This record gives sequence, structure tokens and C-alpha cells, in this order.
Amino acid sequence: MTQRTATKTHDFRVFHVALIGAEQKDQITFSRLLGITRYRARRYQLIPVATHLSLDVAAQALNRSDIIILNINNPEAILFWSRLASKIPEKRKRPVLRITREKNINTNSSLTLSWPINPTRVVQILDRYTVDHLNFIPEFEIGGSANASGEVVSLPVSGSGAPSRNPSPTPGTLRKALVADDSLAVRRQLEIEFERMGCDLTVVADGEAALAAVKKAHYDIIFLDVIMPGLDGYSVCKSIRRTELNRKTPVVMLTSKSSHFDRIKGKLSGCDTYLTKPINHNEFCSVTEQHFRE
Repeated sequence: MTQRTATKTHDFRVFHVALIGAEQKDQITFSRLLGITRYRARRYQLIPVATHLSLDVAAQALNRSDIIILNINNPEAILFWSRLASKIPEKRKRPVLRITREKNINTNSSLTLSWPINPTRVVQILDRYTVDHLNFIPEFEIGGSANASGEVVSLPVSGSGAPSRNPSPTPGTLRKALVADDSLAVRRQLEIEFERMGCDLTVVADGEAALAAVKKAHYDIIFLDVIMPGLDGYSVCKSIRRTELNRKTPVVMLTSKSSHFDRIKGKLSGCDTYLTKPINHNEFCSVTEQHFRE
């Protein structure tokens, strides 16, 4: 029986990343980059795969890997991969990430990385890959316990069934969402959720920035944290209701409070929904889908 490669404990999970056909200096750079994730809930470890290895040895390395990255600027790596792919068991076959130095390739793709490496983008792409292809996202709640780096620690989703699917925008439309929250953990997890839905997302960390955003663009949904530096969520919501572009936009208030008074105050400020943090994945999907249908 093949040992599961993604090591999981109560508060973190390690994903092994195979890098095929990269030069040694690039392997070192990539390994150092992945090292910054060692204190996160998602941790990544590099497994370099050189093209001079035998196919059997390389296949063993890939069978221990969760994510495969192919250097498409190396012809030997491409040829090596074409021979190697057939040795990967069907149940372990997943999309392969590409890394390139070419400028004319779509580097906005969720499956493409580019040199020189942008550490933030690399980690974002790897995080999104674990959500889309390794199904890691159902194991946390948005706004749950965060570790020192600001990433939400994986927590069980409430309820007995599988997590609901993320709501999808109407075909031919691009939903626009605004999130204002001073918590890095909440902002990052909402980014992942909205990315999976294909939304155009604006993320800010305070009320003043939120007001500046709603005066410039119309949004299909707005998430506001109640307690933020400067203007609080209630004040921001009241101001949004006076803007030309977003006075009718659904506003979801995010808070750690759950008293009846707070809910009344939220309603009086003009918000449409009041969610208490931590907000689990299913509740987020339910609320967002409801407002997108309206």
C-alpha cells in the first residue's frame, strides 16, 4: 500500500512538491521559497527530480509527491516527463504546474509559474492547487484559529455531510466582490473562496479603503468586518447605502460577536446578512449563493 504523502496533524499539513528538470541553482531558490511556509497550516517541501534519473527512480519520487512542477524551458525535462507520465498511477494523475522564463505565456494561469519567482504568487498558486485538486479547503473554517503567519489552521467543518459546492456566477457574467477585514487570515481565506467562484475580488483592510472602493466601482456583494481600524463596519455600511453605485448592493457583516443587540445594530446600519466568525465553508457558500441569485 502506498503511504499517503500529505502528512497531516491536528494543525498543519505538509504537501510534497516535485520540481522536474530545474537547474541546481533554481532548485535551491525554490527550496528556500518553500521554506517560508514551514510555520503555516499548509507547508510545502521540495522534491527535486533530475532528468538523468532512471524512470523507475523518478516515478517513485513522483508517487511521493502531491504537486508536480515541470520546467517547460528545458527540452530534456519535457521529453523526460512524456516518458514518465505513463508510470504514474491513474488515481494519482492531476494537472501539472508549469514553470517558465518565457514572457509570451499566460502567466496569469493558475497552472503557470514564471521566473523570476514571485514568492507571494507561488504560494498563492500552490494554496489554490491544494483547494482545487487536493480538496484541502473543506477542512477549515473561515476566520478560525490562526497561526503566527496569519493562515487559518485547519478545523473540521460543522455538519455531517460533505461541504457544499461553491456557488457559480451566471454564465457570461463576472461577479465583483469587496472584502474589508483587518484580519489577514480572513482576507486570505475569502480570497481563496472567491477565486474558486471566478469572481473579481477587491480586498482591503480598513473602512476608509472600503469607502474609497465603493465610490469607484459597483460590486455584487460586500463583506464588512464590524471591528476595523478607523471606521467600523456599521459606519461603513451606512455610508455605502448613500453611494450611487452600491446603495443596493448586498452587505454581509462579519463579526466575532453574536448578541441580539449586535444583529439589530447591523440591520439598522443597512446590512443584509450578519455572520458570526468563525464562518464555515458551507455557511459562506449558502449566503453568497443566495445573494447572487437575487
